[in-house]
Amino acid sequence: RQQSIIKALEQLYDNIGDDTYSDVVESFIRIGPGSDVDSELRDQPAIFAYFGLLAARATDDMDALEAAVAQREAELHLSYISDQISTGHKKPTAKDIEAYINTDAQLTSLQVKLKFSKYRVTLFKKLGLALEHRKDMLVQLSANKRNEIKLHH
Repeated sequence: RQQSIIKALEQLYDNIGDDTYSDVVESFIRIGPGSDVDSELRDQPAIFAYFGLLAARATDDMDALEAAVAQREAELHLSYISDQISTGHKKPTAKDIEAYINTDAQLTSLQVKLKFSKYRVTLFKKLGLALEHRKDMLVQLSANKRNEIKLHH
């Protein structure tokens, strides 16, 4: 079971979005009416750890993209100023530099990737929170089950 969970989560990392998010909730978060609570409790730490790993990976990817965006912006900034000065133009204004930077296709691409990366981090953090709530529910269901058994004996 754990190998299938790992495989599903690896595929999820690259394809996380609104549609897949609801599938994940159904597969890993929802506690169905016929669920084996004891089995679910045993699997819970591993599932939580796998989602934690994906959240950490997403955060690392986001940090790397933020650094790449900052680096590209700095390169463009310096390039524009150097070009303006070397060609004898007046010192560019902040607005001129910003306009130049915002027209760079490579930077725009990085910014789009960064936006998706931030979205992915948010989704994985929310899934981790949902798994914490799931654990609490499983513990409560297990306690209810034990109390029910005590009542009938």
